[in-house]
Amino acid sequence: MNDWKSLNDFSHKQYTQQQNFSLAFLLRMVNGISDPIFLKNDQHQWILLNDAFCDFIGYSREELIGKSDYDVFSKTEANVFWEKDELVFTTGITHENEELFTDSNGATHCILTKKYLFKDDLGNRFLVGIIRDLTEQKQVEAALRHSNTVLKQTEADLRQQTQELETALSKLQNTQTQLSKWVLKFSAM
Repeated sequence: MNDWKSLNDFSHKQYTQQQNFSLAFLLRMVNGISDPIFLKNDQHQWILLNDAFCDFIGYSREELIGKSDYDVFSKTEANVFWEKDELVFTTGITHENEELFTDSNGATHCILTKKYLFKDDLGNRFLVGIIRDLTEQKQVEAALRHSNTVLKQTEADLRQQTQELETALSKLQNTQTQLSKWVLKFSAM
């Protein structure tokens, strides 16, 4: 009987060690990913965050675990995030959308968030989110649109100036022709 207990304790210890190793491996892998990643329970509370997520929004993991968007973001932003999360929780459909959020320093970011539903063996539902920061890309696109607008305006201005120069040249040529006629007429007298 004592051997059975020892064997059972040994098996339980091995199982626990394997779980701890798997969890440590998963956390190391998730923290090695440069895109922000989060996991929420069905109460919309963060239960797992990678380092990139914490760095991106400007809060420590300890400040975020167990909290919801309403604890960190403005009500307007939190409402959007909650609505999109709830859509994934209720439909189970993967959802991808652009969102705006303000980080802890007050900087506004444009992000692309992809959200998945994950269910464990017990039927618990979790939301997995992956964020891509589009802020710089959007700024480059806006600068490019502005440059294109300026270029089109410059082209239009150049066409107008060219037209004005052609008109002035034509008038000058007409004046020169008239002047030549007058000079010929005056010298013939």
